[in-house]
Amino acid sequence: MAIKRHKRGGRVYLAEYKSERIDGKVKSTYVRYVGVEGTPKITPKPRVNKEQKLEFSRTTQTGDVTVLWHLAEKLGIREIIDQICLPLDHSMTITPGKILSIWAINRVIDPESATQLLEWVRATDLPLLTGISPKSFSKDVFLESLDFICSKDHDSGRIFDLSPPIEDRLCQRWRQVYPLPPGKSEVVAYDMTAILFHGDTCPIASLGYNAEHIG
Repeated sequence: MAIKRHKRGGRVYLAEYKSERIDGKVKSTYVRYVGVEGTPKITPKPRVNKEQKLEFSRTTQTGDVTVLWHLAEKLGIREIIDQICLPLDHSMTITPGKILSIWAINRVIDPESATQLLEWVRATDLPLLTGISPKSFSKDVFLESLDFICSKDHDSGRIFDLSPPIEDRLCQRWRQVYPLPPGKSEVVAYDMTAILFHGDTCPIASLGYNAEHIG
């Protein structure tokens, strides 16, 4: 290798050449431009270790909750609940349809009590999917969503239960999205799991047979 000097316009430019034997003769072949003679050599800055700049955020549960949220949206669960329970001109961000859909997803994946739900939700992508701030979730938010479905009017003493029309609309939507194959009949399954109620303020609870002999 050799460095050759080329003077042009008052400056001397340096280029690197290498010697090669071509057809029995030694010839110089250009390799690369080096720079201007007399220019101070600039030492490149040391590379910054990118690992030192990484900032780790809290991981969230994403795959299964995302699949179930999109399935719930396809079945119109949130939309149907909000249409029946809320006025048309409502501007609520935290709606019973969203909260009860989240609660249903929790029951499918990792059932938690109402007191543990808020921490579970914050550890998933559901706040991002629903557009609800993680700080907005609380036990009361989940419990109050049930009051939109069934509640007792203290003045008249009447019980307002919207679960029948919600169930009817959900069933119609299910059959619309997943129609029965020709010749197939409907099959209805009932969940006979015993549910224990404490207190006497639940308007739709009634005394029954204690099948599991719960204390």
